[in-house]
Amino acid sequence: MDDKNNDQKCKNRFRIRQFIASDGRRFALLFDSEESAWPALAPTAFCLHQLSNKGAATERQYLQSIKKTLEWAADQNVDLEALLQSAKFPVPLIDSLAQALNKKQKLGKDDEEGATVTPKSFNSAMEQTHEYFTWLFIQIRSNPNSTASEKFLERLNKAFKSRKRKTGSDAAYAQSLLNKKLSEPTRLALTERFEKPFGYQMTEFQKGVLFRDALMLEIFYELGIRLGELLSLKLAHFIQATGGDHAYLDIVRNQDDEYDRRVNQPVVKTNGRKLAISPALERKILTYLGDWRATIPGAGFDDNSFLFIAHKAGPSQGQALQISAIRSFFTTLRRKDKRLSELHPHLVRHDWNYRFSKECQSRGISEKREMEERCFLMGWRDNSDMAKHYNRRHIAEQAYEVSLSMAKKINRPKS
Repeated sequence: MDDKNNDQKCKNRFRIRQFIASDGRRFALLFDSEESAWPALAPTAFCLHQLSNKGAATERQYLQSIKKTLEWAADQNVDLEALLQSAKFPVPLIDSLAQALNKKQKLGKDDEEGATVTPKSFNSAMEQTHEYFTWLFIQIRSNPNSTASEKFLERLNKAFKSRKRKTGSDAAYAQSLLNKKLSEPTRLALTERFEKPFGYQMTEFQKGVLFRDALMLEIFYELGIRLGELLSLKLAHFIQATGGDHAYLDIVRNQDDEYDRRVNQPVVKTNGRKLAISPALERKILTYLGDWRATIPGAGFDDNSFLFIAHKAGPSQGQALQISAIRSFFTTLRRKDKRLSELHPHLVRHDWNYRFSKECQSRGISEKREMEERCFLMGWRDNSDMAKHYNRRHIAEQAYEVSLSMAKKINRPKS
């Protein structure tokens, strides 16, 4: 068997499957098809011992790193447990493992062969693999507290640390945020879609899907919320305007929601909060609920039913919209309209923060007050580092304007 076929066989051998417990808790298990129908023992024990309180997303990230490690070991005919038990891990093997963890997994026909992951993703995979190796070594070593064992763990730690890639400084990251906002062509294309979501000669089904998708985009744009926050919205979270008060959306923390049957559950990562919405957006939500959502077979109407649902006929019709559906929607948008080629949910969030800074400036709001309000509206803790980064963008633009004004006042000799 050639190397390429052997590599593919190793990738097909290991599978990560996701489950929902009876109490709503999400968890993932790694299966090795060559062992048995049961989950792989060591990775499962590691997750139970080390990751049980870290959440489903973190567990999946660790298992992805462990899966790539096991695929590498199978491809290289390496017995990981025997290797660790011997307290020996040759440098060439560590280099080979690092190369495997650095490769991006080929998920589709358009993915580039041999592409590498980002430095941040690579470093995370190295850290997670090192943590798994350390735990596994302690479990299988007869004398894990001996001097020899401690020295081996020190060498292993140094070996993994020395191979991590540079990710850039915090200052460079903060500087990169200064330019993250929508371009004017992209902004124009979005607002056009908000106002005219339909094309010509469309079926009612197509119109319903396009109206739903344009509404989701407008919520992203108006509120700057995260993808998980949007997909976690339930009917009870939409509060109509009453007695002169604005309508609002209630963002509620929802880890392991027993009413959410999506295995890959969208979650609210930040603090819960109430976000006022414009009358125009309120009207569009009411239109979606009455004219489009209400006509979908299987749609629920109790408080725990989700706001955005699948329209397409099939087993998932009327059920909560999946994360994969949103990602596919953005991919289609980028492909169909070149003006939207840069668009993704988090860029819209960056743009919201840019517009928020401009609004605070026009209102004469102090930097301290701006930071407090930004933290609340984004769901961040008080004095969040992210809020500081975005406030820095505001300060940088003001400083540029002041320095330009100073330069214009310099007395220069006439030519």
